Amino acid sequence: MTKFAIIFGKGNYVSRNLELIRANGYIPLIIDYQSNPLADQSFFCLVKPGQEINQIEQFLKKHKGKVSLIINRIDPFVELHSLLVDHFQVPGPSYQATKIFREKSLLHQIMVDHELDFFRPRTLIINLNEIDDYAKMIQFPVVIKPFLGAHSKGVILVSNRDELNEAKQILKVHFDSSKAVKFHADSSDKILIEEYLDGKMIVPICYLDHKGKLHTLTYFDVIRTRDLGSDNMQLVYRTTPSKYPNYITQKIEYILQKLARIAGLKSTFLDPEFMIVGKKVYLIEINVRAGGFRYESMKYGFGLNIDQMSIFLALNQEFDDDFQFIKHCTACEIWEEKSGKVVKFILPKSKYLVEQEIAIKVGDEYLAPPHGNKSFGKFYVVSEKEDSLRIAKNIRKQIKIEFEES
Repeated sequence: MTKFAIIFGKGNYVSRNLELIRANGYIPLIIDYQSNPLADQSFFCLVKPGQEINQIEQFLKKHKGKVSLIINRIDPFVELHSLLVDHFQVPGPSYQATKIFREKSLLHQIMVDHELDFFRPRTLIINLNEIDDYAKMIQFPVVIKPFLGAHSKGVILVSNRDELNEAKQILKVHFDSSKAVKFHADSSDKILIEEYLDGKMIVPICYLDHKGKLHTLTYFDVIRTRDLGSDNMQLVYRTTPSKYPNYITQKIEYILQKLARIAGLKSTFLDPEFMIVGKKVYLIEINVRAGGFRYESMKYGFGLNIDQMSIFLALNQEFDDDFQFIKHCTACEIWEEKSGKVVKFILPKSKYLVEQEIAIKVGDEYLAPPHGNKSFGKFYVVSEKEDSLRIAKNIRKQIKIEFEES
């Protein structure tokens, strides 16, 4: 019987994992909701929302196969991943556990119920169409966000009533267009209105083993466009190792481990975001997968392979996560505040620039956040001794981007 390893969607993550899956003794099976350019490189199953399990079962019957493991790093497939983990009884995040972390409103309530609300910003949870009814209760500034995340799309800093009305329109568009919402069983227009925390963001790179024990590899110190004087909430720089002291990271690990125990979550990477305000730690959100920039940052910063570690987790296998070396690594995602047709985009050369990925090219239309959530691309800077963040900032200043005159 053919032993299949399910992987979802398309892109660099999928393409680089196809050979890795084969090297581990399994046949890749790509699952997607639309035609896939990688389909001719492996087995491929096209599915429709609500029919995924039946269609995958039919595929397995036709090809005399079984599902041996499932891996995922793509946001719209988080829920399906957990449903298939339950259905095929393989290691990974269960649907019940994933639901707690996936839905921001449910996570908030769980933390309140288990006396963890000290580590959450004050939050109002309502449906979008109720926002006018609660407007008088809102103490500006606040951050408004959808119940499901989508790479900061629809996450809006609101400072007054006029901006609140504008945010309503942006969120309506988000709920109509978001893939994350479209493929979610509950496609309500639920939103969270959170107090704005004027602090610094820190992001753990961590996973839960087959017993649900938390393992923290390192931390990103994150700089947002907001920290750089802009109004949107995109993440720009992610730097590792972190400069935060142990008393901060110990609080973070306490929160994550307790929540994992409550949810019964096992065998998965986590993608949490925390805000540090003075000595206080606030959990903003968690995604049940290895978030973006992990693979490259861990590869260049510490010599670890996140993809292989994900496969080990999906097989309930123990593995060595000791660092091979320690270097300074900064990832930079390229955002602009202006929208329009791109007529110039030049990335400078640097001996510290180890990898780059360009998503928007000359001739493309770029939509700035919060309406858009596709960046120009990203690059990675690595240094043995020098401050990689300082180097990355200097490279970013040298990038030339011009738009067509309107």
